[in-house]
Amino acid sequence: MALLFLLGSASSPLLEHAKDDSETAETKPSHTLRDAFAGFFSDSSDEMWNQTPWFDVAQPHGFDFLTVYDYSDVGVLINNNSEASRTIGWAFVEARNIPEENIFIFNNSSAPTKETINRDQFDQYFAVPFLEMLANRSSETDLKYRVYTKGIPLRISGGNNKAS
Repeated sequence: MALLFLLGSASSPLLEHAKDDSETAETKPSHTLRDAFAGFFSDSSDEMWNQTPWFDVAQPHGFDFLTVYDYSDVGVLINNNSEASRTIGWAFVEARNIPEENIFIFNNSSAPTKETINRDQFDQYFAVPFLEMLANRSSETDLKYRVYTKGIPLRISGGNNKAS
């Protein structure tokens, strides 16, 4: 088996050499570096797309996180009865520079901190107070997003009034 392998691999270079001799210079394709760039050109004239000298920085006046991302339409809901809610909520407010009028704090000491509560608890401790806070809000910016922190319920259980 090894002998057949050696004979097969030895004959390949011989056949390649014989094939190369049979081709003439006229039939051999001539490839140059210039052929690789056929159809491409560069022009030094002043065209619209040519913005030389190129900028050496991506943001000419410097990069500032707050100028790119605007959180003026984000509201943050914090359950003051939950340490996790306070920690996460205030960290988000500080990191994203959330305006004070977009921070909604639920201060009732009886407010539940579980993920699932019933409809009465939701209405009493979260829905009604939140609607009152929205009504008393001085900002004219519409809130498009609300950030719920851990300690704000995720689900409402019970009968046909389930929600999440």
